[in-house]
Amino acid sequence: FTLNIVFKMADTAKAPEYTQVDVPTSDVRAKNEEKTANKPPFWTELHPSLAILHVKVQPYRLDLLLPAFVGLILCFFGGSFFTLIAAVEAYRMCGYDESLKALNAISEDLKTFYGANSEDNKVDADNDGVADWKQTDIKGLIKRKGMLFFSVINPDRMTNAVKSLNTGFLAVVATLQLQLAKSITLGHSIADILNKPATKYAVPMMKKVLPVEYSKWANSAVTVLLNTFVISMAWLLHRIISAFQAALRGGTMVSRNVLQYTNTMGYTKINTEETLIDEIAGYGLSLMGFFWQLRNGFGIPFPLNLILLPFSLLEWFLVAYISNA
Repeated sequence: FTLNIVFKMADTAKAPEYTQVDVPTSDVRAKNEEKTANKPPFWTELHPSLAILHVKVQPYRLDLLLPAFVGLILCFFGGSFFTLIAAVEAYRMCGYDESLKALNAISEDLKTFYGANSEDNKVDADNDGVADWKQTDIKGLIKRKGMLFFSVINPDRMTNAVKSLNTGFLAVVATLQLQLAKSITLGHSIADILNKPATKYAVPMMKKVLPVEYSKWANSAVTVLLNTFVISMAWLLHRIISAFQAALRGGTMVSRNVLQYTNTMGYTKINTEETLIDEIAGYGLSLMGFFWQLRNGFGIPFPLNLILLPFSLLEWFLVAYISNA
């Protein structure tokens, strides 16, 4: 609601003109889709240096090697980031496509803003030889650039982009909370089944350990410990299942993208639709990665733990967020 008000105020102050165009024919739509498919990524329009970088690295087809690298991380360390992976999977199914369309749409606005900002930096209204923005304090500069930004962007496009991102985030939160609820429910169910034998055998032992004045807490202590242990085991089983899924996805990502890379670069000429090499190699790598994770207890060795520290922090944040939520 607040964003809508701000966008409408900016649009009223200096509204860009939009013209109504006719509905394109099927041939025109096909040409537009072809242009969109060959269009560089939206981030190349943020700055000319990014576009130059994209042109320089394009012959090396890093767009095929990067998914293979991500696949290796999933294959051998997926269990350490199972909450983050679940969030990405949920976002990919519920909000990724719409968010990608929105980001591609507002890239035009960002490009327009970059051009308008370059022209604004040249303005010297008092003709003293110094650009006006250099003679403005921080507060005034933020206000100046903010009003410029709101005056050149498309309010409807930006609002739709925010809605898409918000929808994806809510889908991620709902998915993670559902997984946590499943683990807690499963743990409580198992704890209820084990409560009777625990009360019969564990409570008397707990009373012997505790001082006499605290023996009345024996039953509660056993119940809490039992629930904590069983819920932790349920969460561990969920981590193991997620690690297997991540290893399977990561292994196939590596094999398929490496095979596609070698075909694209001319090193091999293997028909990916007819061969099973990528599946066999991917499944073998998946098993290696899964058992490696089990052997290392889902830990990340040095120095990879430093390289992957941002993902670990994001994993901790998601776990803490869904737990508090």
